[in-house]
Amino acid sequence: MTLDPGEVEYDRMENVDINEEEDIIGSIASSDQWTNWRDELAKQMFAMEAGGSSNDNRWGESRRTWSRGEEEALLVLLDEAVASGQRCDMGAFKPGTLNMIERQLAEMCPNSGLQATPHIESKLKKWKKEYGIIYDMLNKSGFG
Repeated sequence: MTLDPGEVEYDRMENVDINEEEDIIGSIASSDQWTNWRDELAKQMFAMEAGGSSNDNRWGESRRTWSRGEEEALLVLLDEAVASGQRCDMGAFKPGTLNMIERQLAEMCPNSGLQATPHIESKLKKWKKEYGIIYDMLNKSGFG
């Protein structure tokens, strides 16, 4: 007959003298340790997902974070470029426009180091993507 390992362990426990007072939990103290750890982990995970704590892209290269002033200056310059006819019929900017914007940004935001490629191009690409998402949401029936 096969022996059940659980029964063998139980039989061994019967022969052991256990002081019951050692096993009694007399009090439980509250602690915020787990809650704090969990909240901190959630913040770190959110920051990583949002790109806040780690500005490295998938190739390990550092990504540039734009300041609000730099973004506003870029918007002003883009508006001026469109108003002066620097945009083609297809929606893209004429050749040399982004380099012109780069020079003007350097004057408006000294020491920013912003370049037409990759900084301004990637910012425009990101804004187009975000605008498309918001545009689609606002045009859904029942939204907003």
